[in-house]
Amino acid sequence: MSACLVNLAHAQLDEPEYVKSFASEKSECIKKIKRNQFVESAEHCRAWVTLAPDILEKSEALNLLGQAYASAGDIEEAQASFDEAEQYLFKQTDPGALEKWVQTQAMRARLAEGRDNLSTADLIYLKTVDWVLRKQGSNHLTYALACENRAAFLARTGNMNSATELFIQAVSAYDTLYGPYNERSLETILNLAVAQLDAKQPEKGRQTLLTLYNAMKLGKRDNTEGAAEALTFLGNIAAEQQTPDKALGYFQKAIEIRENIHGKKDLRTAQSYNSAGMMFAKMGNAAAAETLLAKAYVIRREVLGEDEPRTIDTLTTVRALIEVQRRQTDKTKKTGLVQ
Repeated sequence: MSACLVNLAHAQLDEPEYVKSFASEKSECIKKIKRNQFVESAEHCRAWVTLAPDILEKSEALNLLGQAYASAGDIEEAQASFDEAEQYLFKQTDPGALEKWVQTQAMRARLAEGRDNLSTADLIYLKTVDWVLRKQGSNHLTYALACENRAAFLARTGNMNSATELFIQAVSAYDTLYGPYNERSLETILNLAVAQLDAKQPEKGRQTLLTLYNAMKLGKRDNTEGAAEALTFLGNIAAEQQTPDKALGYFQKAIEIRENIHGKKDLRTAQSYNSAGMMFAKMGNAAAAETLLAKAYVIRREVLGEDEPRTIDTLTTVRALIEVQRRQTDKTKKTGLVQ
């Protein structure tokens, strides 16, 4: 146990020291997990749990530790951490605790899924949905979250019909809770579209994305990152369907949105520069392609570094386009001389 632990009775008399110790243990735990120092992180996590002022903090610590153990391949310790988090949360009635409980159940299910125990994973997801439905009803936030979690699992395992039904149930719950065109509903519709695309259902995905983007415009949310994501997916589909003009239009609209909300030095903006640049290249406009890809390269180099794969790939493409333009210029000059 960490030397930073303090007696809780004393902590009540000396609250600043207690708060300082709690913050220190939490910080050290997160830091060591990021460094893959799982043994050391466990010690600080235990201190974090002991010092945590409420149930939500305790469960957050245990869920984080469980994820760290799972990443390290220590399945038993991961399961024990999730089980302990569940014990703290299960009998709580606070909405925040219920959300954390649903999240913990999803982590336990993903752990089983990662071990190819799909029947156990599905049972956990199903029981979570059923329990929340009985206790809270279908118009509760935790029900929507539980539906989303199981929907994503069913999509990953190839059951798109049932997955779609659950995504729609989640959207219905969010709409009831927050009204039409709310952010959670729109994000869930985007998740459904991505699941359809991953399941090799491009036309269904395209229709869902169009529905989503129209809803965003009606709800005046078409100048958001979610709208830019939807447009990017639509652009990719159009490119695959050999409709370059339409694809370029989607990518350029995504550029406008991302420049507006993120600025011209953000990685998301760089992604849109790259998408539009590659489309210009396929359409034979090397100059326009080079301009946009060069912008993407500068951002990626500054943010990710010169050796990051995306940075290298972008630079390689830019150099190739420069060479194409050089050859075209040389050819034009030669043709002029011959004439």
